[in-house]
Amino acid sequence: MMPAGRLRSRCSLGYWVVNPPDERTEKSQPPRASKTAVLLMAVIVICLAIVAVFANVQRLRRDAVEAVTVRLTTSPTPQEH
Repeated sequence: MMPAGRLRSRCSLGYWVVNPPDERTEKSQPPRASKTAVLLMAVIVICLAIVAVFANVQRLRRDAVEAVTVRLTTSPTPQEH
C-alpha cells in the first residue's frame, strides 16, 4: 500500500490533487526580496539615471562642440591635351 503523501501527488485524469492551504500560509506575509537583489536594482536604476543625465548634457552642449562649415568648391575641369 502506498503512503498517503504519494497518493496526493498523483495525477488523476489530467488534474493534480491539491491540498487545501492551512491557516499558517494564508496569514503569512509574502516573501520579501533579498537585500542583494534590492541593492542590485538600485545600482541599475542609478546607472540608468547617470546615463540619461549625461546624454541630456551632451545634447545641450552639441552646438558648442560641433560646428558645421559649408564651403563651395569648384569642381576640377578636365584638362584638354
